[in-house]
Amino acid sequence: MGDSLDSVPFNPFDHSWRETLNGGAGLFALAVAIIFAFIIIIVFIIRIIQLPRLRQQIINDFNDGMVDNTRSVPTRILKVIIFLLLTAGLVGVLYFNISKMIHDSPKISVTLIKNDMAPSMLFCNGGNKTFSLKYISGEYYPIFNDNSDNPESYSIVLTDIKGEYGTCQFFNGTNFLKPINASRGDYVLNFIGDIPGIIVFIGDNNTNMDWTLRIPQGSLLSDVGVQVLDGNGGVIQYTETRHTALNDTVDRSFQISVIEGPFNVDETSIRVTIIEPRMVINQVEDPSLTLADLFRKMKGDSNVELSTWEKEEKEVDIDTKTSNLSNQAEFKNLLTKYYVETDYYEHAVKTPENYIKLKCITSLTYNN
Repeated sequence: MGDSLDSVPFNPFDHSWRETLNGGAGLFALAVAIIFAFIIIIVFIIRIIQLPRLRQQIINDFNDGMVDNTRSVPTRILKVIIFLLLTAGLVGVLYFNISKMIHDSPKISVTLIKNDMAPSMLFCNGGNKTFSLKYISGEYYPIFNDNSDNPESYSIVLTDIKGEYGTCQFFNGTNFLKPINASRGDYVLNFIGDIPGIIVFIGDNNTNMDWTLRIPQGSLLSDVGVQVLDGNGGVIQYTETRHTALNDTVDRSFQISVIEGPFNVDETSIRVTIIEPRMVINQVEDPSLTLADLFRKMKGDSNVELSTWEKEEKEVDIDTKTSNLSNQAEFKNLLTKYYVETDYYEHAVKTPENYIKLKCITSLTYNN
């Protein structure tokens, strides 16, 4: 995740997938649901095997549900087609959303956070591999513009590193713990070079950084800030953008701007002041679709399918009721034709027993 915004292969133990599944609570709920469904299915299969009567009853219920002989053939065919279409739609929605969870790029949210980490920095004298830069002293002041007589400060340790610019001085931000109360501080460093001028590189602390290159570079999202100062140095400040991936890895990019300097273009005694930002921009990756989002979408889709199914059922019931009303009207007309008292009919059809008796009487009357 550190080198791109693309998705990663499924790994249930990876932090990114824990985020996608809504953390520990989501994993626990998913595990419980799978175990419960598995137990229900196993018990159901065992009961079907052990009880032939139950097996036959399930077959009969299925036939009654799918092949309803009380309805016309076109209605039954339409019912089966709608059922298959809705089932295919549900499977398609599930496949689309699960594929989105696995393959889609993450969402990005932007926040401002306190600058609580020091960067790594490289200082070179420039020129070629024969030049060297000697480190004299350095301090970190956690409070910027502290005008007190004895400002709080911390010593800075630099190490030699050889690269395209000869012997340079490297500050490892990983080994430097900023004070908890540090807000916007500044680094003040003193060097002596073979020639006037200094090149300042500010970059990430991760192990992907290669500080021996002509322009040091790390991962795709770890841009290094570069600034050349002529003469005896000057004052610079940097801005920082962090990218927090789903797997909790952090990549940092830097940009440098000059505030003041150089002061003396022919001086080889070099002094550099680096002002850090109080706040940094943090780009946070969020899952493109979480398990909770998937369930909410499934609920919405299922409601749509259920309403469609109920609508179809209602239309079929209306057709059936209309047919029954038509039959009753014809039957009433038949009774009227053969001089049967229709008031009695109105009362008789309200109860099934009287309705059956009335049909028998009418049948006998019609035959006579």
